Amino acid sequence: MYATDTKHAPSCIGVDAYGVDVSRLSHRFTQNHITYGQAELIGVFDKGRLRVKAQGPASLGQVGGPRVPCSAPAGGWAKAKPSPPGIVTPWVNLAAMGRYKHAHTASTLRIASLAASKTQAVAVIVTTANVRAVRAALAPSYPRALCVVRSRYTRSEINRTASRLLPLIEEQPVHAPLTQVEAVGFGYDFAPDGQMCTVLTLPTMTRRVAKIVDAQPAGIVQVTTFLRRA
Repeated sequence: MYATDTKHAPSCIGVDAYGVDVSRLSHRFTQNHITYGQAELIGVFDKGRLRVKAQGPASLGQVGGPRVPCSAPAGGWAKAKPSPPGIVTPWVNLAAMGRYKHAHTASTLRIASLAASKTQAVAVIVTTANVRAVRAALAPSYPRALCVVRSRYTRSEINRTASRLLPLIEEQPVHAPLTQVEAVGFGYDFAPDGQMCTVLTLPTMTRRVAKIVDAQPAGIVQVTTFLRRA
């Protein structure tokens, strides 16, 4: 679970959690007077609230953000320039990559700045175009800081998958209790292998959702569940 300490109860992706020791959160940082961090929580879940009985470090599957999906070049990744105010991780300016994406909308699926270490950041692009051509176009703007990933999926496959997952959220009653909700979040991110994927956030996996997910291309859906029986 990803918890945030606010003036009220810490929250965990759709769940109000009571009894969280914020000082023990993994990867803890404070931004705009809000403390963020990760933890694995065990407790009693009732009426959309979690009463925490035990707290431990986040499991390996929950820790940190996406990893750079390319091997470092000779000499290693370049050291990142200082990040803008409000950004707490190493960062690389994506202006040049943004211009490339605008000119190659059909083939560019995702761009991002990913931290390679505490002092290094890499510009990552997922594309359906020729990797060598993309690298040649962007390498001058990102010396020793560029990662080009050839997409396993077409834009049509990504869009088709999204059209099948979004109804899980859109069809639910407004303000429905969490116990009656199948999905609470949908978005796009990087899969562990660097591919662009859709991300579906659920309280728990249901048979209906599992059937829909299994019908999509392998690996195109990453599922996050944040409630399970202890």
